[in-house]
Amino acid sequence: MEGRDLLEFLCEKVSPTLWGLSSEYEDSKVVVVGVPFDATSSFRPGSRFAPRRIREISEELETYLPELDVGIDELPVFDGGDLGLSVTAASMLESLTRLVKALASDDKVVALIGGEHTITLGAIKGLTSAGLKPSVLILDAHLDFRDEYPEGERLTHATVTRRVAELVGPEKVIVAGVRAISREEYLAAKETGVKVLQHNPLNADSLVETISDLLLEVHEPLYISLDMDVVDPSHAPGVSNPEPLGLSPASLLKLLREVAKSVETCGVDLVEVNPLYDVGDITSALAAKVLGILLAWICRR
Repeated sequence: MEGRDLLEFLCEKVSPTLWGLSSEYEDSKVVVVGVPFDATSSFRPGSRFAPRRIREISEELETYLPELDVGIDELPVFDGGDLGLSVTAASMLESLTRLVKALASDDKVVALIGGEHTITLGAIKGLTSAGLKPSVLILDAHLDFRDEYPEGERLTHATVTRRVAELVGPEKVIVAGVRAISREEYLAAKETGVKVLQHNPLNADSLVETISDLLLEVHEPLYISLDMDVVDPSHAPGVSNPEPLGLSPASLLKLLREVAKSVETCGVDLVEVNPLYDVGDITSALAAKVLGILLAWICRR
């Protein structure tokens, strides 16, 4: 099946669409897909509700971006709906891999709205199955490099970085914004060659500077995974695993702008928003705005 046919087979139509997007599949550069999956959440489940809530909140925000003189709702982006619900990580990853492979084969940039972080593995499997060899930038408060978590489970949100590194090669994986980490997974990541950039709240700009240097070594294309818990809980309280002393929204945007203007992007996901803990929809609104700006930068490049 071509990407459009597989979208109709695997996904459910949604209303509203993200940012009121009305571009057709054939005219789009980017295809958005929601992945309402949180079956491996270990602390606060509820991120399965994020794709719908982020779309709803995006409808209430202004779309115009003066920096680019464009409305987010005018971008060549198609909202393909939500992937059907899956009970297990294995079944979700199988469906998502098929879908991302088909979209990449149609030369579309995929943009996933999670759901929990396990979905990133499905995206990377799909891209590699389509013949791409992406580098991967993961923005996350957590390293997610455990081999099993809980014991015996290898496909979870806490193991996703390790599984991705095994798939594309650890030298092609950068994890930035880390501030919640066990000694064992930190040593394991360093030993394999994964680049781990910890966040120092006393020198937030250093992370952007380090990323800029590393981008010179990145082999295109790049896949960006944005776990919203990389942002400080004072700005993004509605996440499944909040961790204090995170990035500010301004630091996050600086980092994403540097990445988007420097490297060709083949895909992006935004994960771990949890509407059940998001008083006042603060996190959903921030997620919608950041994702809209990032898609505009990707389309403009």
